[in-house]
Amino acid sequence: MWKEYGFASILLLMMATFAFMMSTIFRNSSLAIGFSIFLSMSGTVAVQLLSKYEWM
Repeated sequence: MWKEYGFASILLLMMATFAFMMSTIFRNSSLAIGFSIFLSMSGTVAVQLLSKYEWM
């Protein structure tokens, strides 16, 4: 249970850090937040799709 909260908090911290970085670059915080959420969701989907294949 605590391990899941730890992993979720790391994901939240990384998403917030990425959104702050993107808002600094784009000068628009709503665009940065939307972009970071999109990348987070698309990254999860990409990992699920690629996990079907055995690489080694």
